[in-house]
Amino acid sequence: MGRFFNILFFLCAITIYLSLGTAQVQFTFRKHACVDSGNYSSSAFSTNLNIVLSSISANSSRLDRFYNTAAGLSPDDRVYAIFLCRGDTKPQLCQDCVKVASEDLVNRCPNQKEAKMCAWCGTPTAPYPPTWNKGLESLQRVQLLSAQTDGFNRILGDLMDRLVTRAVLGSPRDMFAIEEVKVTDFRNLYGLVQCTPDISQHFCNVCLRNALDDIPTCCGGREGGRVLAPSCTIRYELGPFFETNGTTVPLSPPGNSSSEPPTNPAIPPGN
Repeated sequence: MGRFFNILFFLCAITIYLSLGTAQVQFTFRKHACVDSGNYSSSAFSTNLNIVLSSISANSSRLDRFYNTAAGLSPDDRVYAIFLCRGDTKPQLCQDCVKVASEDLVNRCPNQKEAKMCAWCGTPTAPYPPTWNKGLESLQRVQLLSAQTDGFNRILGDLMDRLVTRAVLGSPRDMFAIEEVKVTDFRNLYGLVQCTPDISQHFCNVCLRNALDDIPTCCGGREGGRVLAPSCTIRYELGPFFETNGTTVPLSPPGNSSSEPPTNPAIPPGN
């Protein structure tokens, strides 16, 4: 069976500054997994790995920010690779990030037949939520006051429900949506959802809805949260974290402060 190198670009943790001409790109490593499925020793696998990595780099400037490829005829030596840049990433930044991340993944998992990486790339001036201080992994998960939690969850549920609907009803090659919504007169909530273009809109909806189901468990009562699945991702923060690329981000009015629960909450209560 062929081995799968999966490179997804959504989030990050360890920051590396790279000199690219006169610009500085911030490569932030979020997570990697060297899957224990054995090491490769054959020259055929090594050759196929180099082929797919070269193909990944050569196609990293695609406007849809997504590409998958494979090389090799023998099931034991066949190699698959895929990358997805976040929907708000500019093509040049996506290209730089893919090239660096693919090299970094091989270095982190030498001779491994299967590996996965999640990373984030941006300029040093990219907007970070105000609660970020010593790097992205030190994002403070501030517990909301109990009196605010119900109202916040309603606004969050409505926001994420709209984003999922917008993403799955959009172009099959661009299942991505972002939105900014007022929480109070002084604070806004930012949300993002995205699916890989190789799945159908139906399965995008299933993936995102399942990710929403995880929010009460992973992030309930917190000001920010993210769920990363192999084919989709969701994220929300009380602070800007995405680029608009000159486009208008929908800004919704403050949510209803009524204590009545929503008719169809996007995020069900945890078990």
